[in-house]
Amino acid sequence: MVGHWFQTAANFATTWLPLAFFGILVLAAWLLWKTVGMMPRIKPTHLDSGAKSHTTWADVAGVEEVRAELMEVVDFLRDPKRFERLGAKVPKGLLLYGPPGTGHAPAIVFIDELDAVGAQRSGSGFNREQDQTLNQLLVELDGFEDAAQVVVMGASNRIQDLDSALLRPGRFDRQLLVPPPDLAGRTAILGVHTRGKPLATNVDLAQVAKQTSGLTGAELANICNEAAIFAGRRSDQYVTQMDFDAALERVVAGLQQKKVLTEKERRILAYHEGGHALMAHLMGSAMELQKVTIVSRGDALGYAFYLPEEDRYLHTKEELIDRMVVALSGRAAEEVVFGRVTTGAANDLEKVTEIARSMVFEWGMADGVASRTMRADNYALSEETKRLRDSEQARFTDTAYEDALRLLKKHRASLDRIAAALLEKETLGRDEVLLLFAGIEPESRAADSVGVPRVVAAKSVDLGV
Repeated sequence: MVGHWFQTAANFATTWLPLAFFGILVLAAWLLWKTVGMMPRIKPTHLDSGAKSHTTWADVAGVEEVRAELMEVVDFLRDPKRFERLGAKVPKGLLLYGPPGTGHAPAIVFIDELDAVGAQRSGSGFNREQDQTLNQLLVELDGFEDAAQVVVMGASNRIQDLDSALLRPGRFDRQLLVPPPDLAGRTAILGVHTRGKPLATNVDLAQVAKQTSGLTGAELANICNEAAIFAGRRSDQYVTQMDFDAALERVVAGLQQKKVLTEKERRILAYHEGGHALMAHLMGSAMELQKVTIVSRGDALGYAFYLPEEDRYLHTKEELIDRMVVALSGRAAEEVVFGRVTTGAANDLEKVTEIARSMVFEWGMADGVASRTMRADNYALSEETKRLRDSEQARFTDTAYEDALRLLKKHRASLDRIAAALLEKETLGRDEVLLLFAGIEPESRAADSVGVPRVVAAKSVDLGV
C-alpha cells in the first residue's frame, strides 16, 4: 500500500512539476514585460539649430567675474584656432557652485543639481544605481575627443558632497564660485528684473539694493515680481517704492499673519521688540535699525529689521559680541520689565548660539585659544580642550546677556517710550525710532573703528651722538 502511494507521487511529480516550472517562467516573463511597459518612455528631442535663446550676456548681472569666465569658453568654441596655436586647451568641465539661487542657464551641456547624480560613492550595494550613473558620467567626460569641442557645465550648491573623481583634472577641473552679489551687483540685477515694469519716479533701486544684503539673484527677482503684484492689487499703473518695501518684507520676513494676541501678549511683544530696537541704537552702526513692528509675519510675532551700512565680509570680535547683545536684548527686556521670560526668544537664542559657536570653534576668538580652531568634528581634541571650548562659548553668550540687562536698566525710560509707541502704532520706521532716541549716544563704537590702524607711540632712540 505504501509502495503504491510512493509510485503515484513519483508519477505526479514527473508529469506535472516540469509543467509547473514552465508556467512559472512564463509568468515571470509576463510580469517583466508589464514592468517594462509601465516605465516612462523618453523620446529624443530634436533641437532647431537655427533657434536662438532670448537670454543674452547683457541679462547676466551681479557676477562679472563668472560671466567673464563663461565668455572665455564661448570665445574658445567660436575661434578655437586663436587658442590652439598657443597650445591652450579648453577645460572639459566647468562647475558652478554657490548658494541656491545664483546659478545660470542655458549652457552647452548643462547638468543642474550635479550633487543628485555625482554625490560621493558609498562603496556599498545600497546606491548602486546612483554609483553606476556617476561612473558613466566619468567615462563620458574622459571619452570626449579634442575635435568634439564639447564642454560640460554643472551646477551645485553642495560641492562638499560631490565625489572627488568629478573634480580631478580633465573633468570638472575648473570650478567657479557664484557668490551672492555685492551692492553694485544687486543694483544691476534689480535693473535687469525691472525691465518692462513701469516704475514710479520715487523708486530708488539703489536703496532697495542696500536693504537686500546677502540675497541672491533669484530672491531679488522674486522681490521685483512681488512688488509688481502689490501694485496690481491696487490696480495702479506704476510700481512704487512702497510696493518694493512691502515685497521686501514679504520675501524676507514672510506673509503677514492675522494672529489675535491678548493685551498681555502685545505688551510683552512691544517690550521685546523695543529692546531689540533700543539696543541696536546703542550698539552704533553695527546693526542699523530700519523698522520695528509687532505685526506678525511668517512664524514671527514681531521683528526688528536691520540694514547694514555697507557690505561687509570681515567682522571683528567686538562687532560679533555687539550682535549677540542686540539679539539677546529682547529676552533681557522681558526680564527687566516683567521679571520673567517667555518662549519668544527661541530664534534669538539660536542666532546667538551660532555666533558664539563660530567664534570659538572656527575663528579662534576665544581668549584662551586664539591660534587654532577647535571644531566639533576634530576627534583628536582632548577632554580638557573640549571643556575649554564649551566654557568659552558659554562665557561669550552669558556676558552678552549681562551687558544687555545692564544697558536696558540704564536706559529704562527709553525702553518704556518705544514700547508705548509700538503699542500705539504697531510699526515704527527708522525716522520715528531716531526721534524717540534723540539725545541718546551709542554705547559701543566697535563697527566705527574697523580697519583703523592703532596709533603706536614712537620710541626715542639714543644714537650716542
